[in-house]
Amino acid sequence: MRKLLLFFCTIVSLSLASQSIDEKPSKTFNVNINGTIRKVKEDEAFKLEDKNIKINISPEMTFSKGIVSFDYPQYFAYEYNDEGNSLKSWVLSGNDFKIFYMIIKGNFSPSDYADSMKTKFEESIDTDVTLSINKNTFEGRKLMVSVLRNPFDMEIYKLKFDGKNTHFLIFQDSKKENGNKSDESALAKEILNKTFYLH
Repeated sequence: MRKLLLFFCTIVSLSLASQSIDEKPSKTFNVNINGTIRKVKEDEAFKLEDKNIKINISPEMTFSKGIVSFDYPQYFAYEYNDEGNSLKSWVLSGNDFKIFYMIIKGNFSPSDYADSMKTKFEESIDTDVTLSINKNTFEGRKLMVSVLRNPFDMEIYKLKFDGKNTHFLIFQDSKKENGNKSDESALAKEILNKTFYLH
């Protein structure tokens, strides 16, 4: 639990304190071959015979690490943090919406995460939440907090405990002034709902 608490302290700043070298997902191109769309990654070779083709940059990137893969908006920033066997985490950051994928040594629940986070804020509310995404359903906790009068939600889902590590998927959304979810949140979740795959 102490390792979990130490890690959660870094999340409060809304960005990871340290980063390690990790291969960023390659850009993906949509190739139109006689009306059929084929996705081709950078430097990926493919053969064509008497085909009319059009190539454009895909608006989406593919994240494939650990036990998950999914697409996300191409303009999201990519961060990676590696603390050896105890923690590996990735953050995909838009302007208002962030996607965290974490592999933490030990068996922890969404409530463990939420409880540790609540100690960092003067006021917070947490509730049960369910995520249904591309035929997968996960139970979690939703934490509602405010930093410098800027409210945001954090949805915490446990994907799996593999016998050694807990795999978390976390969404962090900065709300609009009227309290509604950001447009970016709706966009990213719509993409994930079509492409999310659990290995």
